Amino acid sequence: MRKTHGSWMVISAAAALILAGSTALAARPARPGYRNYGNNNNNNQTPTDAANTPAETTGQTPPRGDVSAAQAELSKANKAYADLVKSLNDAFEKSADFTAAQQSVTDAAKAHDAARAAVITALQEKPEYKTAQAAEANAKAKLTKLREDPATPDDQIKSAAEEDLGLLSVLGKMERDAVDADPAVHQAIAALAPLQSKVIKLRSDFRESLKKNTELLAAKTTKDEALVKLSTARNR
Repeated sequence: MRKTHGSWMVISAAAALILAGSTALAARPARPGYRNYGNNNNNNQTPTDAANTPAETTGQTPPRGDVSAAQAELSKANKAYADLVKSLNDAFEKSADFTAAQQSVTDAAKAHDAARAAVITALQEKPEYKTAQAAEANAKAKLTKLREDPATPDDQIKSAAEEDLGLLSVLGKMERDAVDADPAVHQAIAALAPLQSKVIKLRSDFRESLKKNTELLAAKTTKDEALVKLSTARNR
């Protein structure tokens, strides 16, 4: 009995030592960079855990509201700028100087067209023009008939098309020569050119004036500042 009792005491003492060692290990903090699977201490977080932390908890992503507000501000500034440009342009095109110049161009262009039409009408009454016109009409009718026949070889269609095109060129040259030789047409062209130049200059002067328009410059500044705000919000 003594021997048995002594053995039991030895076993009990060994068990106590093992239990004490386990308790001490459980309470020991985890070493940095290592996991301690037996401990729920927050110090167990490894570098990998930290890298996987959502960006919004670290302040790396700007609040969505800031970007949305900046975008809305930029859209508003862009619209205000575009509306102002349109308003200024509309006012310019309705101005007395521009409308008068534009009307002068319209009237001169009509005079030119009328002079040219008179020349063509007179030319169409000449025998040589009528002969060329009839020849072209016959060539066109021949080409149409060949195209309608599926059995017509391609080279025949090509030849007929070239013939018709050549006769059209003859008619065009006769018209150009007649128009170029007409004094009334030349006068109409001479009257139209400076009026067109005046309209072009008025538009050019208007565009230059926009560069000094204080209201437009202020709208552009607002637009540029809104763009900077949006860029800053996105990169914050």
